[in-house]
Amino acid sequence: MRWLFSGLIIKIVVAQSYLFPIEGTHRLSGNFAELRKAHFHSGLDISTYGKTGFKVVAVEKGWIERIFSSYYGYGKAVYIRHPDGSKSVYAHLDRFAPKIERYLYNIQVKEKKYFHYLFLKPNELTVERGEIIGFSGNTGASSGPHLHFEIRDEEDQPVNPLPFFKKIIKDHIPPFITRVAFEPLSPQSRIEKTFERKIFIPKRSGRIYYLNQIVRLRGPVGFAFTAYDRINGASNYNGIYTYKLYLDDTLIFHFQADTFAFWEKRYLLNHIAYDFYWYHGGRLIRAYKAPNNQLRMYRYHKNRGILWLKDTKIHRLRLVVRDLHGNQAVFICKIQQGEKDTLYFSKQHLKKFSYKLFPKVLCIQGEGIPHPADGIFVQYNDGTTQFYPFQFVAKNACYVLIPLEAGHYPIQLWSNFNSDTLLLPIVGIAYPDKEQWIFIHETLKIYLPKHAVFDTCWITYRKHGIWEAIAPSIPLFKPVTLCYKVSDEALEHYVVIRKKTKGYEGIGRDAIRNGWICVRSKRFGSFRLFKDEVPPVIKPLNLEALTSLKACCDYLLFEVRDLSPIVVNSIKVFVNGRWVIAEYYEYQNLLRIPLRYLPAQPIYVLEILLEDVAGNRTYWRWEPSLVRTY
Repeated sequence: MRWLFSGLIIKIVVAQSYLFPIEGTHRLSGNFAELRKAHFHSGLDISTYGKTGFKVVAVEKGWIERIFSSYYGYGKAVYIRHPDGSKSVYAHLDRFAPKIERYLYNIQVKEKKYFHYLFLKPNELTVERGEIIGFSGNTGASSGPHLHFEIRDEEDQPVNPLPFFKKIIKDHIPPFITRVAFEPLSPQSRIEKTFERKIFIPKRSGRIYYLNQIVRLRGPVGFAFTAYDRINGASNYNGIYTYKLYLDDTLIFHFQADTFAFWEKRYLLNHIAYDFYWYHGGRLIRAYKAPNNQLRMYRYHKNRGILWLKDTKIHRLRLVVRDLHGNQAVFICKIQQGEKDTLYFSKQHLKKFSYKLFPKVLCIQGEGIPHPADGIFVQYNDGTTQFYPFQFVAKNACYVLIPLEAGHYPIQLWSNFNSDTLLLPIVGIAYPDKEQWIFIHETLKIYLPKHAVFDTCWITYRKHGIWEAIAPSIPLFKPVTLCYKVSDEALEHYVVIRKKTKGYEGIGRDAIRNGWICVRSKRFGSFRLFKDEVPPVIKPLNLEALTSLKACCDYLLFEVRDLSPIVVNSIKVFVNGRWVIAEYYEYQNLLRIPLRYLPAQPIYVLEILLEDVAGNRTYWRWEPSLVRTY
């Protein structure tokens, strides 16, 4: 079967009968194309009720194409190629079935390395339909025990697995809509006479959501919303399968989550209103195509789905949100072209003004009604100055909107009605179609590769003491490179850390070049250069496992804490001088040693060695009745 997406052909796996991939549970905790932190979810997450060890089976016969054994990502995973060319993926496993485990273990011991991404030859290791291939777990970047399951087509693109299991996974619950929003898209845009995003909480009557007012729009405006789906027997909120936006009775936008390619995953950041997500934590899903978004799950869009009313009639806007079982929710509202901008004056001069940066527009607001002579002076990076009178008045405030121009950006503002001068944190303009050093300073450089940003935008930079905030509300399609100048001779101990809601997280470093520490980051934010001279801390959690005939558990567990990331290849564990397998999961700050691989003879010495990216090393040694840390 083939689907046509805006002129692009995308293959869909031909419908067939697959076994459900896990025994003992049919409950979903995540669905296909669900919105994650920085990507679309590529499969189904199947809940195991907070436990590990559920039997995972091959959904169809085939041969094992890949075995993944990693501290990150999918943790322990198996990829099976099936006779029809499709592939199934089983991730975050606690352990593999014996024949797979033996195959991997022999290679791990030979190379004395836990991390492996093995590609097998066709039919080198075969499985039958329903054969146990492993047991569910919580390995890799997993926030709780579950099975991550995927189906991929011949070109290794994930497809929605849910159609194969519609009869098994019951769903009679419709999606629900929690908020809707209208977004200005140019300096000509007005929403209820203002240049700002307007969010509405709709009223509800059964499966119908609505507004009691007419929303007045002018110029190009985008529609966005927040909605979730649920299934029978599960309390968690899942992602939306498909939605359509109609203006009157004309379809103007259609999204449907059947398949995507992995290179499309970060388009999620342009599929949502990222600034709203950054500042408020919620996701507004766009029902229009933002600039440079090549997401192929957009099945159809008329004029990119943008609302731009050309008459004064009242129009009907309708959003239909539907899950894969056919349950749906509908939002309805009336929209009308708004009045033209009005500008009226006061006899009194304004006393105060402020500004707000949008990606392509500088919005300057004066508090109150302006005097005819009131306006704003703008000094640009090339030394020129321009005077802007206020353009319109709305809700007892007056506004000036200044569009972004190529290579030309404002650096400070002042007015003719008070003595305030506002310095703008803009340091440059980022362009999606070229690579550039956007900022070069004696202590900091910022480099953006080609196609790093989705649209032309300001890049801002603030320095507060020893850390910098760089355009946190701008999403990145490709990583930015930050380089910090270090005068200290102990360069190897310096890393870059990024501010979290509470405290900092280490993002490490990628290179040291002529006194500069460089690191790549997949998102902007607040960064700081940090000298880390503290070695990782290892804390045993269940040492009694070594003295209780291994009856208490399957793994010897250690908590590992460090500000800087741990160097994966530095992790070494020895028992009685012999290398043994150790599994490290940074997401959980956990190091675990499978007891089934320890030697049968009494354990006299257990040694753990590891190193962080700042060059700090820890050696932890255990002997009966003796523990030493150096």
